[in-house]
Amino acid sequence: MKQVHHQKKLTLADTELNAKLEALLHQHKLKVTAIRLLILKTLLEQDGYLTVDSLLKAIWHRYSDQKVSLSGVYGSIKKLVDAGVVQRCFIDGKYTYNYSGSCVPTDQLVEIASGRVFDLSHALLQQAKVQIAKEYGFNAENCRIELHAYPGDTDGVPLDKPLTS
Repeated sequence: MKQVHHQKKLTLADTELNAKLEALLHQHKLKVTAIRLLILKTLLEQDGYLTVDSLLKAIWHRYSDQKVSLSGVYGSIKKLVDAGVVQRCFIDGKYTYNYSGSCVPTDQLVEIASGRVFDLSHALLQQAKVQIAKEYGFNAENCRIELHAYPGDTDGVPLDKPLTS
Protein backbone atom coordinates (compact mmCIF):
# COMPACT_ATOMS: atom_id res chain seq x y z
CA MET A 1 0.00 0.00 0.00
CA LYS A 2 1.37 3.39 -0.99
CA GLN A 3 1.98 5.87 1.81
CA VAL A 4 0.26 9.22 1.35
CA HIS A 5 2.00 12.31 2.70
CA HIS A 6 -0.08 15.38 3.33
CA GLN A 7 1.52 18.51 1.98
CA LYS A 8 1.36 21.62 4.11
CA LYS A 9 -0.54 24.48 2.51
CA LEU A 10 1.20 27.86 2.61
CA THR A 11 -0.63 30.38 4.77
CA LEU A 12 -0.10 34.05 5.63
CA ALA A 13 1.42 32.94 8.94
CA ASP A 14 3.93 30.82 7.00
CA THR A 15 4.82 33.79 4.82
CA GLU A 16 5.39 35.96 7.90
CA LEU A 17 7.46 33.22 9.53
CA ASN A 18 9.56 32.82 6.38
CA ALA A 19 10.21 36.56 6.34
CA LYS A 20 11.32 36.49 9.99
CA LEU A 21 13.55 33.47 9.44
CA GLU A 22 15.05 35.02 6.31
CA ALA A 23 15.82 38.19 8.30
CA LEU A 24 17.42 36.05 11.00
CA LEU A 25 19.63 34.30 8.45
CA HIS A 26 20.62 37.66 6.90
CA GLN A 27 21.38 39.04 10.38
CA HIS A 28 23.84 36.19 10.89
CA LYS A 29 25.27 36.64 7.39
CA LEU A 30 23.95 33.29 6.21
CA LYS A 31 22.60 32.66 2.74
CA VAL A 32 18.86 32.02 2.70
CA THR A 33 18.25 28.53 1.35
CA ALA A 34 15.16 26.36 1.29
CA ILE A 35 16.82 23.70 3.43
CA ARG A 36 17.82 26.19 6.14
CA LEU A 37 14.27 27.53 6.27
CA LEU A 38 12.89 23.98 6.50
CA ILE A 39 15.31 23.09 9.29
CA LEU A 40 14.43 26.20 11.30
CA LYS A 41 10.67 25.76 10.80
CA THR A 42 10.88 22.10 11.80
CA LEU A 43 12.93 22.87 14.91
CA LEU A 44 10.45 25.59 15.88
CA GLU A 45 7.59 23.07 15.67
CA GLN A 46 9.35 20.54 17.91
CA ASP A 47 9.52 20.35 21.70
CA GLY A 48 13.02 19.39 22.70
CA TYR A 49 16.13 18.42 20.77
CA LEU A 50 16.25 16.38 17.55
CA THR A 51 19.03 14.28 16.05
CA VAL A 52 19.84 14.95 12.41
CA ASP A 53 18.07 11.71 11.45
CA SER A 54 14.89 12.63 13.35
CA LEU A 55 15.07 16.17 11.98
CA LEU A 56 15.27 14.83 8.42
CA LYS A 57 12.32 12.46 9.02
CA ALA A 58 10.27 15.35 10.46
CA ILE A 59 11.08 17.48 7.39
CA TRP A 60 10.12 14.64 5.04
CA HIS A 61 6.87 14.08 6.93
CA ARG A 62 5.87 17.75 7.16
CA TYR A 63 7.21 18.98 3.81
CA SER A 64 6.97 15.92 1.57
CA ASP A 65 7.10 18.04 -1.58
CA GLN A 66 10.66 19.21 -0.76
CA LYS A 67 13.77 17.32 -1.85
CA VAL A 68 16.04 17.19 1.21
CA SER A 69 19.03 14.89 1.74
CA LEU A 70 20.85 13.79 4.86
CA SER A 71 24.09 15.40 3.67
CA GLY A 72 22.21 18.64 2.98
CA VAL A 73 20.82 18.69 6.53
CA TYR A 74 24.27 17.98 8.01
CA GLY A 75 25.88 20.80 6.01
CA SER A 76 23.16 23.31 6.80
CA ILE A 77 22.87 22.43 10.48
CA LYS A 78 26.63 22.92 10.92
CA LYS A 79 26.43 26.43 9.49
CA LEU A 80 23.38 27.23 11.65
CA VAL A 81 25.19 26.01 14.79
CA ASP A 82 28.38 27.89 13.90
CA ALA A 83 26.34 31.09 13.48
CA GLY A 84 24.59 30.58 16.84
CA VAL A 85 21.11 30.24 15.35
CA VAL A 86 20.76 26.58 16.40
CA GLN A 87 22.04 25.02 19.62
CA ARG A 88 23.76 21.65 19.66
CA CYS A 89 23.60 19.30 22.64
CA PHE A 90 25.23 15.92 23.24
CA ILE A 91 22.58 13.53 24.64
CA ASP A 92 23.03 9.79 25.08
CA GLY A 93 26.02 9.66 22.74
CA LYS A 94 24.34 11.62 19.93
CA TYR A 95 24.41 15.24 18.86
CA THR A 96 20.97 16.79 18.96
CA TYR A 97 19.77 20.21 17.85
CA ASN A 98 17.27 22.85 18.91
CA TYR A 99 16.35 26.32 17.67
CA SER A 100 17.99 28.77 20.06
CA GLY A 101 15.56 31.62 19.44
CA SER A 102 17.38 34.63 20.73
CA CYS A 103 20.77 33.33 19.57
CA VAL A 104 22.06 34.07 23.06
CA PRO A 105 23.36 31.04 24.96
CA THR A 106 20.79 29.99 27.57
CA ASP A 107 21.33 27.66 30.49
CA GLN A 108 19.17 24.59 30.14
CA LEU A 109 18.00 21.42 31.84
CA VAL A 110 17.52 18.58 29.35
CA GLU A 111 15.26 15.71 30.39
CA ILE A 112 17.06 12.78 28.77
CA ALA A 113 14.13 10.36 28.56
CA SER A 114 11.88 12.71 26.60
CA GLY A 115 14.33 15.23 25.14
CA ARG A 116 12.31 18.08 26.64
CA VAL A 117 14.32 21.22 27.33
CA PHE A 118 13.76 23.71 30.13
CA ASP A 119 15.43 27.11 30.27
CA LEU A 120 17.16 27.77 33.57
CA SER A 121 17.50 31.12 35.26
CA HIS A 122 18.96 30.87 38.73
CA ALA A 123 21.22 33.33 40.58
CA LEU A 124 23.50 30.59 41.96
CA LEU A 125 23.85 29.08 38.51
CA GLN A 126 24.83 32.46 37.07
CA GLN A 127 27.47 32.95 39.79
CA ALA A 128 28.90 29.49 39.16
CA LYS A 129 28.98 30.12 35.41
CA VAL A 130 30.90 33.38 35.84
CA GLN A 131 33.44 31.72 38.15
CA ILE A 132 33.93 28.63 35.97
CA ALA A 133 34.20 30.65 32.76
CA LYS A 134 36.77 32.95 34.36
CA GLU A 135 38.86 29.98 35.57
CA TYR A 136 39.01 28.62 32.02
CA GLY A 137 39.56 32.00 30.37
CA PHE A 138 36.11 32.43 28.79
CA ASN A 139 33.57 35.23 28.88
CA ALA A 140 30.52 33.99 30.83
CA GLU A 141 28.18 35.89 28.45
CA ASN A 142 29.21 33.50 25.67
CA CYS A 143 28.87 30.34 27.77
CA ARG A 144 25.93 28.22 28.81
CA ILE A 145 25.42 25.50 31.34
CA GLU A 146 23.53 22.40 30.37
CA LEU A 147 22.23 19.97 32.99
CA HIS A 148 21.00 16.51 32.03
CA ALA A 149 18.15 14.98 34.04
CA TYR A 150 17.91 11.22 33.92
CA PRO A 151 14.77 9.18 34.71
CA GLY A 152 14.01 9.29 38.41
CA ASP A 153 15.91 12.54 39.02
CA THR A 154 12.81 14.67 39.62
CA ASP A 155 11.82 13.07 42.94
CA GLY A 156 8.19 13.58 42.02
CA VAL A 157 8.54 17.26 41.08
CA PRO A 158 6.78 17.82 37.75
CA LEU A 159 8.89 19.47 35.08
CA ASP A 160 6.23 21.49 33.33
CA LYS A 161 7.48 25.07 33.67
CA PRO A 162 10.70 27.08 33.34
CA LEU A 163 12.96 26.66 36.34
CA THR A 164 13.85 29.98 37.98
CA SER A 165 15.30 31.20 41.27
